[in-house]
Amino acid sequence: MTKRDLKEIETAISRLPSREKRYLLSRIRDDLGKHPLELEWNTDAETIVRAIARSNDFTRRGIRGVLAEDALASNVIERLTGWEYGTPSGNHPYDFAIEDDQGTVTIQVKNQRVKAGKPLLGGRKYGDVFMVEIWKSRRGRDASGQETRYYRFGDFDLLAVCLHPSTGSWDRFLFTVANWLLSRGDDLDRIEKLQPVSRNPNKVWTDDLETCIAWFRSGAKQQVWPAS
Repeated sequence: MTKRDLKEIETAISRLPSREKRYLLSRIRDDLGKHPLELEWNTDAETIVRAIARSNDFTRRGIRGVLAEDALASNVIERLTGWEYGTPSGNHPYDFAIEDDQGTVTIQVKNQRVKAGKPLLGGRKYGDVFMVEIWKSRRGRDASGQETRYYRFGDFDLLAVCLHPSTGSWDRFLFTVANWLLSRGDDLDRIEKLQPVSRNPNKVWTDDLETCIAWFRSGAKQQVWPAS
């Protein structure tokens, strides 16, 4: 089939009523086969998306988090040269562990924080910068009564912040070294829940993952706010 033939088919389809378009779409999907998840759940992609659209904010935030992880894997990590990676099985405080001949680096992925449908800004405390929320979704307390939703320094090596809320693009990320994040008050072992994120790359935030890995491996001392 030539490009001209395909163009004629495309033009003909564009003129069809919506009902006929949906019928053709269903036939094409049948020919291509369902995604394994559709088969596992015995449903179709449109039903899954419709269910997500009806879900509450908490559920949507979780799904957006999974989308950010997939975007980092497909748009960034899989394009690295000389690295192997995987999503580790079991319960870990990081999303990815990547490895080269120098060792392993762990990465936690978070979406830029949204409030009232808009990217959350730093306000009086941090000014005109974005924010990211870094804590676990499940509530709980340890034996001493401390909240377990907070991450601890050492739980992961790098933080990747997806900038989809402000850019509309799932392949835009900023990276920083986890040890450069702010601690929770006087508790130097725990990472503060809300962290300021620069709008653009600077000396503590970079849009290049390998640059951030080099920062981490250098052992340099920095802090995301204020950047020294």
